[in-house]
Amino acid sequence: MFKKTIISLTLVATALAASIASAAVINSLYNTGVDGGHVVLPDGTLNDPHYTLVSVPSGGTNTYVRDSASGWPLGYPWVGDSTTSAWITPEPSLFGIYAPSGIYAYQTTFDLTGYDPNSVSIHGRWSFDDFGNSVLLNGFLIPFSTVLTNTTGFGGYDLFNITSGFQAGVNTLEFVIRNAGGPTGLRTDFVAEGNPIPAPIPVALLGLGLTGIGLAGRRKSLGTKR
Repeated sequence: MFKKTIISLTLVATALAASIASAAVINSLYNTGVDGGHVVLPDGTLNDPHYTLVSVPSGGTNTYVRDSASGWPLGYPWVGDSTTSAWITPEPSLFGIYAPSGIYAYQTTFDLTGYDPNSVSIHGRWSFDDFGNSVLLNGFLIPFSTVLTNTTGFGGYDLFNITSGFQAGVNTLEFVIRNAGGPTGLRTDFVAEGNPIPAPIPVALLGLGLTGIGLAGRRKSLGTKR
């Protein structure tokens, strides 16, 4: 009987340990210019599958994935190719066709279903041509104390951290940039983490453990009366 009690307690302890959440990578947030498996898409791919141009000064709202195969300004002076992300640009940019000056807003969504939104954090970097106006999470402005404007220009990255403002389910992240003339584009790299919501312990397993605890207590009590 004592052995069965130990087994019962072990099962409960195992279930409790499995229910304690630890930070895990959130794969529903994507860098610019990648496919559903987070693999960089070929140069010239029409419409990034995870980013939408929700505001343009004029023209269409299609996006294009770009790497150094497109030539200037990709690779130089813009940040060069990598295995984690690529530039995305609006329709009329590059190949000698300059994009209209004005505001461009790129929006992406990510799903936090199954995660505790209060535990989520995003650590990343961004680059753009020409100026970073703002970053919005779920429609609310993220302070530039945590999301920095790009001080190195489109030849480098600036780091940012977002640690609050998340909600359960689908969230939106919007990058607003201003083009002063010539080509324009956006590049982002993220790591998003959060604690998965623990799965409930099965009632039957919990009952088994409580039964074992009760039997262990009874055995101890009987032992003290000898």
